[in-house]
Amino acid sequence: MFLLGFSAVSTAQSLSFKYFSSDDGLAQNSVYSMIQDSKGYIWIGTEGGLSKFDGLKFTNYTKLNGLPDNHIREVFEDHQKNIWIGTNKGVAKYSNNKFEPKFTEILGSSIVYSIERDSSNSIYFFTGNEGIFVLKNNILNKFKIDTSKTNLSIRKAIISNNNIWIATSNSGLLKYISKSDSLISFNSTDGLLSDTLYTLFEDDEDRIWVASEKGVNIIEGEKITNPFGKITNSLGKIISINRDINNFVWIGSSDNGLFKFAENELIKYNDKNGLSSNTISSILVDTRGDIWFGTWYGGICKLAVEQFEVFSSQNGLTNDIVFSISQDKYNNMWFGHVGDGISIYNNGMFKNITTKEGLVDNNVASIYKSKNDNLWIGSQGGVTKYDYSNYTTFSTQNGLVDSWVLSIHEDYKGNMWFGTRAGVSKYDGQKIISFSSAEGFPKDWVWDIFEDNQNRLWFATDDSGLVLLEGNNFRRLTKENGLPLNDVFSITQDRYDNYWIATDGGGLVKYDGKSFQTITIEDGLPSNTCYFLFEEGPYLYIGTTKGIARFEYSAFDEKGKSAFKVYSKKDGLISSEMNTGSYFRDKERNLWFGTEKGVVKFSPYLKPNLIPSPIYIHNIRIIDGKSEIDTTVNSELNLEYDQNSIRFDYIGISFASPENMIYSYILDGSDQKWTETIEHSITYRSLSPGSYTFKVKCRNSDGIWSESADLSIIISPPFWQTWWFLSVVSILILSSIYSFYLLKTNQVKRRNIELANMVRLRTRELETEKNKSDELLLNILPVSLVRELKEKGSVQPREFKNVTILFTDFKEFTYTASVLPAEELVKELNEIFLGFDNIIEQNGLEKLKTIGDSYMAAGGLPQEAEDHAIKVVNAAIEMQELIKERNKNSAIKWDMRAGIHSGNVIAGVVGTKKFTYDIWGDTVNIASRMESSGEANQINISAYTYMLVKDYYDCEYRGKVDAKGKGKIDMYFIKKRKNNI
Repeated sequence: MFLLGFSAVSTAQSLSFKYFSSDDGLAQNSVYSMIQDSKGYIWIGTEGGLSKFDGLKFTNYTKLNGLPDNHIREVFEDHQKNIWIGTNKGVAKYSNNKFEPKFTEILGSSIVYSIERDSSNSIYFFTGNEGIFVLKNNILNKFKIDTSKTNLSIRKAIISNNNIWIATSNSGLLKYISKSDSLISFNSTDGLLSDTLYTLFEDDEDRIWVASEKGVNIIEGEKITNPFGKITNSLGKIISINRDINNFVWIGSSDNGLFKFAENELIKYNDKNGLSSNTISSILVDTRGDIWFGTWYGGICKLAVEQFEVFSSQNGLTNDIVFSISQDKYNNMWFGHVGDGISIYNNGMFKNITTKEGLVDNNVASIYKSKNDNLWIGSQGGVTKYDYSNYTTFSTQNGLVDSWVLSIHEDYKGNMWFGTRAGVSKYDGQKIISFSSAEGFPKDWVWDIFEDNQNRLWFATDDSGLVLLEGNNFRRLTKENGLPLNDVFSITQDRYDNYWIATDGGGLVKYDGKSFQTITIEDGLPSNTCYFLFEEGPYLYIGTTKGIARFEYSAFDEKGKSAFKVYSKKDGLISSEMNTGSYFRDKERNLWFGTEKGVVKFSPYLKPNLIPSPIYIHNIRIIDGKSEIDTTVNSELNLEYDQNSIRFDYIGISFASPENMIYSYILDGSDQKWTETIEHSITYRSLSPGSYTFKVKCRNSDGIWSESADLSIIISPPFWQTWWFLSVVSILILSSIYSFYLLKTNQVKRRNIELANMVRLRTRELETEKNKSDELLLNILPVSLVRELKEKGSVQPREFKNVTILFTDFKEFTYTASVLPAEELVKELNEIFLGFDNIIEQNGLEKLKTIGDSYMAAGGLPQEAEDHAIKVVNAAIEMQELIKERNKNSAIKWDMRAGIHSGNVIAGVVGTKKFTYDIWGDTVNIASRMESSGEANQINISAYTYMLVKDYYDCEYRGKVDAKGKGKIDMYFIKKRKNNI
């Protein structure tokens, strides 16, 4: 497995790490120990305290929380899921959500570097200079390996097959064999590189890796080897070792960065390759397979199991913007730039070629390796063919339809096809034949050329949809055929013979040869702008503006959005935006993607453990209206009836894009269906007494759903809703009802007699009251309207064509009212208006209302009358005569004005409780103007009324008098009655 002789350590490209530091909530940036516990949480021991990480936030603990010291050397979980913390001043145990210093009387303030347990679950504490202690049956005792060695300086220990391996900083390596109760020592004379050791690691093959100040040894059985030969010295002081799920061994040094041992190659990474620090103090591989590197002063560097490798200008790339990628026959990687030619990469070294070496142009858009291994380079100036010795150029002078070559493809016959910005050209090895609008090919940009399994060529164009070459004819598929839009960047064919189309804004399109199906961001696609796509294994990879989407065909029909796994900058990409056509699959199945910030290498065979994320209901907040109570329970929660508003806090533990976690919850007994959310809590308010079960599950960024976390809740009813209380109350109620029935039966008999007498008396009273009400209503409304109101409940408004309206008021009433006592004023008006009422009644008119000193009456309604005007004028004369007679004997002298006008009005009853008979129309307004435009002791009539009464009364023409709001109107004064009336 191991190459025993290395000539050198390989130079590494950058790895795309995710960083966590004190700025993100980590207790402190110098990390000594990391573990992932059985619940999925990651615990980090630092120089400034202990951190617990759930993927979204850090929870930090220090001496204030019960730790004996803030300098954490070791974190360990025992078989009972208790967390033990080794510090610079003893050990603490975390159980039931609290810390407790342990064994202070025995351990004192010893530095605890390592904690392990054997097959019998005894726990061993390895201290720096105080020896080893073992906890068995809750009793801690000193474990004496060899009393002659009292100055052992222990740094790390592991227990393998009940044998104890101890790394010391001054005495090499010790092995305690429990079976024989004997001790074996290994030092530099036995083959160790140094007697100063720092850590140990046991792999799956039971080999012990020994890290020292001079490199790494491996012990297999009793044999000690040096796996890296002469280059061991270049490793420096090694302080951490671990192996990931892909069997790559990671080795951390104290000041020389990180080393990856893979396939007999040792690759070095340091702060120039993405590490936050060159001191790698601890290495953790989590359950998914992601790797965590704890550093000194640099916090934590997390590397996803997919291990995105990054190439940029910092590593030697000529330009960060890469539009094309290919691989030559010598396995060199070629990256095309716009403006800077091509960068060639081999084993950590970059070389740049431009027009100086023979390229036709430095703006490179496409690179393609033909079947004979020649490289064809499309650029703004045409095509360059490179056969590893010579450069041959082709341009419009050689027959290209356009010099800007965007895409290149070799068909099954060996013809080379060049997609340009004005059509497509074919090179058969002898000559170039071009196709554009004249040949039926649209004059458009050709982004991609693809040959399907029927050897038909498909061309993806910028604004003309897809162009299909069948035989010698071109056929277009556009929006008219079902494409969402005509802007197409790329096309491919899957193993099921479906075509997949990447569009500029229309998402991903599936074409089965008959119909199109569009997949967009609503279906889980990260962006509707897709630059390229290709099939690899059971997946379709799509490059978008927001990352790379890995699409699983089978999962799409079954699970919808979970068919997509999206890789973005958060997952390790150097940039989330891809470039058009900039992708490549090399000979080793590695996938390469070009972005605007460099190139990303992705190994799809490095797959994570696709396991569900653990989910916990970690807090319940009970709201009872008076306060809020936080609690934690495991299976059942019992509450009182007034504790019926509950908030559930839950968390799914995931460290791979935890922000993409989806939750689904239901409260059995209340909800009808599951609800999806991205929130970490849900509140239910005013729950009824009863039994409920709250269930919540999560889907991580790998698309894996967890089992649900369940919590039973019982809300007790108030005592008045309990069965015993309801039973007692029911009995009391039934007894009371029966007693009440007997009592009431006798009372009813007596009451019936009394009621009969009361009914007769009340009937007489009601008849009397009814007569009073009818009389009062008749005083308010006309008889005919009272009858209609009783019969129908309302009175329909009615138009009257011939009506005469009378208005009266008194001259200088305002002054009189101001000097006359109120009682006297009301008495005067009451006496006068009672006289007016008699006159109105005698003349068969209808009194309408009084307003202050104004009196309003009408003739011709509610019963029409031909002599309505004569009656009104006659009533007005009698009113004037009444005033004159009153003035002869009264101390208060009144001067009355009267105004009359005839015409049509609308009459009706207004009000629902207090009825009023009223009229509306311009006739009313003019009559009012007749009164206000008249003179004291005169009756002023309009010309229309004059025409109706001129044969019965002598009238004096006043001429045209200005009436407010009506202009000049002909007016007359009534002088006296004629002899014929």
